[in-house]
Amino acid sequence: MWLLLISIIVLGSFNCLCADLRNPELQSNYLIIYHEEYKDDIIDFHKWRETKGYKVTSVNLTDIVNEFPSDNKFDTTKAIQNFTEYIIENWANPKLEYLLLIGSINHIPSVKIESFFHGSTFILEDSVHTDVYYTMIPAKSLREYYFAIGRFPARNRNELVSMFSKTYLYEDNYRKINFSKDVIHVTDLEDSVIFNKFSRALLNYYPNSNRTLRLPFVTEKSLEEFRYDFINALSEGTSFLGYIGHGHQFKWSRSIIIDTEFLDTLSVKSPPFIFYSLSCSHSFDDPEKKSIVEQLISKEDFGAVATVSSSAVTYDAINGFYLEKFLQAFITGDDVTIGSSMTKVRTGNPYFDNIMNLMGDPALKVPYYIIASVYDEINQDDVLIYPNPAIESITIQVNIHPFEHLSIMDINGKEIKNHLVGSNNILTINVNELQSGTYFIKMNQGDKLVLKKFIKL
Repeated sequence: MWLLLISIIVLGSFNCLCADLRNPELQSNYLIIYHEEYKDDIIDFHKWRETKGYKVTSVNLTDIVNEFPSDNKFDTTKAIQNFTEYIIENWANPKLEYLLLIGSINHIPSVKIESFFHGSTFILEDSVHTDVYYTMIPAKSLREYYFAIGRFPARNRNELVSMFSKTYLYEDNYRKINFSKDVIHVTDLEDSVIFNKFSRALLNYYPNSNRTLRLPFVTEKSLEEFRYDFINALSEGTSFLGYIGHGHQFKWSRSIIIDTEFLDTLSVKSPPFIFYSLSCSHSFDDPEKKSIVEQLISKEDFGAVATVSSSAVTYDAINGFYLEKFLQAFITGDDVTIGSSMTKVRTGNPYFDNIMNLMGDPALKVPYYIIASVYDEINQDDVLIYPNPAIESITIQVNIHPFEHLSIMDINGKEIKNHLVGSNNILTINVNELQSGTYFIKMNQGDKLVLKKFIKL
């Protein structure tokens, strides 16, 4: 009792649990499970998440093991599953939306499952690790996610502080960062026709093609030249970085165009980006050596704020379909987070959905202007669209200098209509013939761009 009272006095409003994890007062929509090593480091992050409107609960892994033990007292994974299944069945006011694991695989284990390719004589993969199994009740269904999950795979306190800092910067100060590109895609030399096809398909989800960059690894360039271009592009800033090609836990491509040793030696600074991979085996389960995704998210002053990738061998078609749906969720969502976007994706094969892991905060807000980009510090409120949703027509009201050109695009970036705006401040457009769905109004004047979304009923 004294220990519990002392915790409350010292931490104030910080809900750091010490006992009785079944107390109904502890229900929250954002849960942090942390390793004892990081108990002093999470307080500011916990409070910052509360300022975003979440009810946050932080739980020490030791308490979970003590209160939800498995038959094998050394099976921490099962203890976590017992706790999350209890939450799924009992938390209602509010229901849990996000779970953040804080600690590397050495601190908090993931769930080990049998590989889809178990027993194959061609693909030597018998088991894989994934965090996604914590979000479901496997005995009932492998297709239903009850909440989103992410992990800060910090191996020490300095790495955790870096991950927190990049999250604050990306979500709170995005518009103050000078990103030269919306996305950069690195593509593999081997099987380049296939990977270039997938790259182009994913780039269609970014409305402004002038702010996308493809960096194919081609025979005309040496490895040093490619890496030089790669470093320069990242240092100028990008919202997203994608790798499309063959991969491994510690490298991209059989040509090793990027590997963990190279990333470890980088001293370049860049704004944080979201990384996604159409590749195999971007796992995080090696207790001794950091993987590429761990390197990207743990680097200070460089790298990813979050990573989305498969932790196992996968098929390019399924992985590509997953990423298309993932990016589509960004565009069509009104208040999207990276975790909620991932929970909406279904490829039709639950195994391949369940090996797509997120390193990063699952509640990381993906600002609408990452996709619907606003340039030249133009305020979106200076351009109004009404009614929205619309049935027959929309009216566009421009409260600043007029724009020269206006076009309507579908969610894939395909232009459906275009108009010359001229000096009109108010323009009414008939949309009666459009199919029901999500569309964008794109308005240009020189290098100024505003992108606004509307719904056609």
